Amino acid sequence: MREKQMRDACSSVLLFSLLCLLLLAHVLPTLSAQGGEWIPKAPTPSQGAYGEAVVGSAEHLYIIRGHATGSCHYWRYNQTADAWTTILEWSPQNDMSFDPIPRPKSGTALTWDHGNYIYALLGAAYADSNRTFFYRYSIPANSWSRLADTPHPQGAGNAIVWSGFDNFIYAMLGSAEHAAAFARYNPSANSWETLSFNPIDWTDTDDGASLAWTGGEYLFALRGEWEETTPHADFARYHISTATWETMSPIPVSGGVGDGASLLWVGSWLLEYSNQVFALAGNNATETPGYGFYSYSVSSNTWTELPRLPYPVGDYVGNRLGFAGRHIYYWQGTPSTWSGGGTAFYMFNFQATTTTTQQQTTTTVTTSQTTTSSATTQTSVTTTSQITSTTIVLTTTSSYVTQTSVTTTATAHTTEQLIATPGAGLAFAVIGIGAGVAAVGAGVAFAASGQPGSRVFAYGGYYYCRKHGVPVLLVNGRLWCPVEGNYLRS
Repeated sequence: MREKQMRDACSSVLLFSLLCLLLLAHVLPTLSAQGGEWIPKAPTPSQGAYGEAVVGSAEHLYIIRGHATGSCHYWRYNQTADAWTTILEWSPQNDMSFDPIPRPKSGTALTWDHGNYIYALLGAAYADSNRTFFYRYSIPANSWSRLADTPHPQGAGNAIVWSGFDNFIYAMLGSAEHAAAFARYNPSANSWETLSFNPIDWTDTDDGASLAWTGGEYLFALRGEWEETTPHADFARYHISTATWETMSPIPVSGGVGDGASLLWVGSWLLEYSNQVFALAGNNATETPGYGFYSYSVSSNTWTELPRLPYPVGDYVGNRLGFAGRHIYYWQGTPSTWSGGGTAFYMFNFQATTTTTQQQTTTTVTTSQTTTSSATTQTSVTTTSQITSTTIVLTTTSSYVTQTSVTTTATAHTTEQLIATPGAGLAFAVIGIGAGVAAVGAGVAFAASGQPGSRVFAYGGYYYCRKHGVPVLLVNGRLWCPVEGNYLRS
């Protein structure tokens, strides 16, 4: 009987959630980054190097860099203090020197697992025949650990990204000289699995290769400058569940992508930009310095050019984009002889305005629960909402919405907003339905308590499912994802 009560109540939860998502689709417009400006921040302690990469951990940014000889550096940027800290400086004598890690080389790539760790591919020079170093950095312990070597030689075509969909690390490995491989790493088993580029057949990746996870079942990828003097702008996406690739609209750069090309998705923290992937094109096939900054729409498969970089990227391979403190940053990371000195470091400040829309819809949801148990309250929920005119204006002066104006005319009738089953101790709350559609326009939110786990993230004072990007519900004192139909770890 209790299982039936749970199923019935959960069905009601799902129907409520679907209603809210339906209303949200009618009310909320898509926010796009059409404008903005680059704001100078404290430059890095040194210029770029052949083995370099940038990664953000939501609170800080990290940069690793090293030449073929001399000192290597690992820096952390504090966005609150606008200051850099050298957390590691070392001088490996050769490739077999692991104190604490080998020298980063061309194709060095970093990714953060949205937790305590940063994972690192350490790249390879063109003369290296089989360099496969893979390491993990513990943020709390400030220490490095060697992990299972990659299943394919690394090179300038390396790229890496963590996927919250399955908690695996995905990587493109190799270069034009060593060919390319696609693989994923299982952190729990410390093991690699080689995948395929089916059906796009990317036999090579090189300078400017990059990967981004977009919050669901897809990864997006730049192939890079796989032919040294021929412009290429290959862009594709990988469907994790079916293990298949699909060619997408190429990034709109006439000279092709190259050194410094980068992809970045920030939707885990900035929901208004969850439909977009940000990109740098890097220098082109003729090694002309690169100023291009772009936004890719996941839903429409189109690109938009954004304000140009104040100082160009190029010459060295490696991701230049990172996210911290609700902002996008870029590092120039070039030789010191370039304009900007190779140390230029900037933050992007969004300026975006949505359009006014008028929608009309009628939605009726009826749920019922019947039981003979005296410990259970019979509940019937009927909700009808008529939106006759909706005007929404969202204005951002930073990387998040700071002003929201909602005007609606709506009628709503709800006979019950709280379903309670005393015998099972079950309760869930839905906010914004009976209270009117204005609450939906301002952002549908569900009450949640307790400490969220790794599958939940907070935004604007509410909790969301990290995998599906939808608000979570509080059911029986635990967090419930209405899309997955399951409890989340608490």
